[in-house]
Amino acid sequence: MKKVVVFLVLVLCLISGSACSSASSVRESTTGTTPASSDYSQGASNATPATTNSDRLVVQNADISLIVKDVTETRDTIVDLAAKYEGYVISSNLYSRNLALTGSISIRVPEDNYVPALEEIRTLGVRITAERTYTEDVTEQYTDLQARLKNAQATEAQYIALLDRAEEVEDILKIQSYLSQVRQTIEQLQGQIKYLESTTSTALISVTLEPESSSQPLVQGEWDIKATVKSAARGFLKFGKFFVTVVIWIALFIPLWGIILAIVLLRKHHINPFRSLNNKIHGRSDSKNNK
Repeated sequence: MKKVVVFLVLVLCLISGSACSSASSVRESTTGTTPASSDYSQGASNATPATTNSDRLVVQNADISLIVKDVTETRDTIVDLAAKYEGYVISSNLYSRNLALTGSISIRVPEDNYVPALEEIRTLGVRITAERTYTEDVTEQYTDLQARLKNAQATEAQYIALLDRAEEVEDILKIQSYLSQVRQTIEQLQGQIKYLESTTSTALISVTLEPESSSQPLVQGEWDIKATVKSAARGFLKFGKFFVTVVIWIALFIPLWGIILAIVLLRKHHINPFRSLNNKIHGRSDSKNNK
């Protein structure tokens, strides 16, 4: 029982120590004149890229829409361009829209190659219909993850120290369970930090590709024979679908229309088809009786 009490006291000390460490890290991140803050900044700079005002972590992005002569050929050219600038393809899509092939492709290139890669992509189109460049500052997020990782690693070290002192099997199992949870948190934080480091060291360029033949003419009133042929083809297909639908409906209702038309014609000539049929039936039966 005494050992259990000692274990609980140690756990409480551990929790209070972690809270103090967390509060201390927050104070250190908000004050830059204390010696502790200077030591922490120096330690962080040795392990990760600097995050001062002069060297912040920024994600660069660009979205550009191009009118091109050949969508597939341009897409393949951008794939080669990504390799040329030591980057890689994130995603690539080709899809049909209004009988025309359109596409999109996203690539990542090193930050130093971002500007020349974007300039070369601009030259691949007949014209640019839209372009947007923007950045995302993730310095605060990165700093917060680093602080949380430091606290989690300190907690892990304290649990390991407790594990070395524990003698009861029950105490050992509890500490190992806590260690497993802390280790999972550390791995998640390290993964997020690694992702931020990779995204800030590269730039994302997303390109939308549209064929020249399906785009609107640059000058109003300009006549494009290819666009006219495609428009006529689309109109013909729509008319064909409508015509076939009408024929199917008429074919299905022909028996009904025939019966209705026959009744109308007989009544127009003052003939009651039901009375005539009745007379024929009774007439035949009378003649059979007479025989």
